[in-house]
Amino acid sequence: MTTELVIIDPKEYGLEEKQAEKMTSGLATILTERKALEEIYNSVIVKELNADTFKEARELRLKVQKNRTVGIEAWHKTNKAFYLAGGRFVDAYKNKEVIVNEQMEAKLLEIEKYEEKVKADQKAKLKAERLELLLPYDVDVTFVSIEEMTEEQFTGFLSTNKLAFETKKENERLAEIARIEAEKKAEQERIEREKAEAERLEAQRLENERLKAEAEKREKELAIERKKLADEQTKKEAAQKAELERLAKIQEEKDKSAKIESDRLAKIAADEKAKSDKLEAELKAKKDAEDLALANEKARIEAEQKEKEAKEKAALLAPDKDKVKAFYTSFTALKFPELESEEGKKMAKRIEESLELVRKLIITDSKNLI
Repeated sequence: MTTELVIIDPKEYGLEEKQAEKMTSGLATILTERKALEEIYNSVIVKELNADTFKEARELRLKVQKNRTVGIEAWHKTNKAFYLAGGRFVDAYKNKEVIVNEQMEAKLLEIEKYEEKVKADQKAKLKAERLELLLPYDVDVTFVSIEEMTEEQFTGFLSTNKLAFETKKENERLAEIARIEAEKKAEQERIEREKAEAERLEAQRLENERLKAEAEKREKELAIERKKLADEQTKKEAAQKAELERLAKIQEEKDKSAKIESDRLAKIAADEKAKSDKLEAELKAKKDAEDLALANEKARIEAEQKEKEAKEKAALLAPDKDKVKAFYTSFTALKFPELESEEGKKMAKRIEESLELVRKLIITDSKNLI
């Protein structure tokens, strides 16, 4: 230990050297004791840092502290009160000697506290190592002093959180499986509905084509029939005309009878034409009705398609809570089949328990949805 030498001149304080020697005579024993403590101090501060050194440093620091407080400071207090005129001198002397003790005390305290610092560093290192072990399992240690745990306690703590984390992940995996299965089922149902709709539309198209072909066939047949009737009518009219001319030449006197016959034939022709017009009107009305029915069916199909698209769009835009509610409704309807074998019954029980966990998870987590 080295300290800067401070020389205090009593004359600066208005004192003679003899007076100063008398005033400081009470310090001789105290300073002698401190000299011995300084020698011990010089040997302690160079020793290896271990438990014995820590203990020795503490004991020596307390002795140096006692030498200062019970020795120098007590001397200072007594002499300052006694020597009113030399108070400032005593203060200066006391400060000079006390600083030596304080320097030794500070160094010894540093040695004394070294063990605590080492322990604190060890705990910090242990905490970092344990945090790294806990990191994969998302553990909150804000209010847990993991560095204070024994190895056995921390092992248990780590195992508990690992199990909880793995259980959570397994539950999430099961929930994902259930979601995928539900989506598969919904997709299969959609495909089946679309297939049924396509089959219905195809059947309708074939039926429409059949009806159209039949109508075209009937129209051709009617055209042929109309032409036939027209040809027959032309022939009849020609025959009638010839007959009338023959009758007119043969017997003009029979004009009245001929007129009657002519009127009869005209009526027949008119009746035939009325029948033909009526049949043509009926066929046209039936065709118009069929065309209207086809147009109405097409409009209905388009309306259903638009309604379906609107519902699908509305389902996509629905709040998460409604989506979850709809999913939960379909999910709770899931029933695992009854199995007869012992292994099957065990499997069914495990599946039902897992499904129940998923149901509870949906109910719990959906409370936070909007």
